[in-house]
Amino acid sequence: MEKLVRIPGVGKKTAERMVLELRDKMPAVTGEEPPAKPSDTLSAIDQDVLSALLNLGCARPPAENAVRKAKAGGAPQDFEPLFRRALELVR
Repeated sequence: MEKLVRIPGVGKKTAERMVLELRDKMPAVTGEEPPAKPSDTLSAIDQDVLSALLNLGCARPPAENAVRKAKAGGAPQDFEPLFRRALELVR
């Protein structure tokens, strides 16, 4: 918080509010590596499908869920059929 107070225009109260609001959104700084994100467990093709969905404007959580459901639904493991199925599921 001391570093935040040094920023011009940020006083003690503003710094305290910033810390409170961001506490849950940021990983704890302990020197440990943060836990793996769910998208880290996706294969390369799954990552490509997820990236395509994100580039089309889909939000990350629904896009990740759509990719996982498309895979679970027996979709082929090629990009195009998996992408088509995930796109249907995300809508």
